[in-house]
Amino acid sequence: MPDNAVTGIIEDELGYFWVATHKGLARCTFTDNTHFFYWISDGLPGLMFNPGACYYEHKSNRLWWGNENGLVSCSIEQVNKVTPAPPVHFTNFYVNGKMMQSTAEPASKSVNRSNGIRLSRFQNSFGFDFVALNYLYPNDNIFEVMLEGYDREWILLDRGHTSAYYGDIAPGKYTFRVRLSGYPESEKHIAITVKQAWSIFVRIIPVLILCLICIGLWKKPGVFKKRKNAAKRKIQKEEPSSLAKDYRSQHRMLLKLMDEKKPYLDPELKMSYLTAELKCTSKELSQIFRESIKQSFADFINGYRVEEFKNKIKNREFEKYTFIALSEQCGFNSRSSFFRIFKKITGITPLEYMKQIKNESSDA
Repeated sequence: MPDNAVTGIIEDELGYFWVATHKGLARCTFTDNTHFFYWISDGLPGLMFNPGACYYEHKSNRLWWGNENGLVSCSIEQVNKVTPAPPVHFTNFYVNGKMMQSTAEPASKSVNRSNGIRLSRFQNSFGFDFVALNYLYPNDNIFEVMLEGYDREWILLDRGHTSAYYGDIAPGKYTFRVRLSGYPESEKHIAITVKQAWSIFVRIIPVLILCLICIGLWKKPGVFKKRKNAAKRKIQKEEPSSLAKDYRSQHRMLLKLMDEKKPYLDPELKMSYLTAELKCTSKELSQIFRESIKQSFADFINGYRVEEFKNKIKNREFEKYTFIALSEQCGFNSRSSFFRIFKKITGITPLEYMKQIKNESSDA
């Protein structure tokens, strides 16, 4: 479903169930388990429907709903026509968090045109970006993904999400499949092989033998003695290790960026944006979160989103908005994640927090 908050359900004379939610309209049937989603790109004035405001007019075969931005009406003969699905394409391929170039290994050509990808045992964390080629409102797309051989069933992504990642995959043969929800014919797939580790050990064995020979020669008197003394002198002249790098300045720049540009309001915010703004590597940014902030990237960003929500809820200008609408303005991309994260950070639910504010204002 587009959202778990259902505001109305209607069954038309063709046996289709129309489900209005807080984030769009869905049409489904239990006979063949098909479903379709309708968004602003399909003509809806808004995605939030009013509770219980739905009606089916049998005489004219028209459906009616009350919507946040007006009254919605449509003919079932028109909307029940099957429209062709836009094609799905792969846009990027990632291995161990790094985007692979289209002409480099393991993808010998564009990932969208490749028939298969072979990975080593140590490249067993990978992911894809994908897109459906309908250009009017791309954020309205809802995708389903499955890694055949790993997933048991299709996984429904949130609206507008165009990425899927898998980590620590065992050696074997898999097929990554992606399609638009409700459009099986739009499926795009690619074969992935994660090779066994033994082939790598075969290459390492000669290197280990050579190392053992060098160790044996090293222990003999006089052998490598001069080189050993030179290495000692070199070590003494070296500067202290860069592991003790001071990240305080970059930490301050990060906090300034969060206060001034508020990137956390973007529900699709990724670390790559912060690294570009701070002019640092992803490894350095991870070190800042671990050593200076002592939080994960997700917890750090969500903390700002919760504070933004708390500030808005205290402002009378936002009293006309629902919790869901406010949470989306603060960067949360779903109702369930908002309630879960808010309680994790504050220890109470948004409703309990709202009651606390009302009690404080009444006491004052």
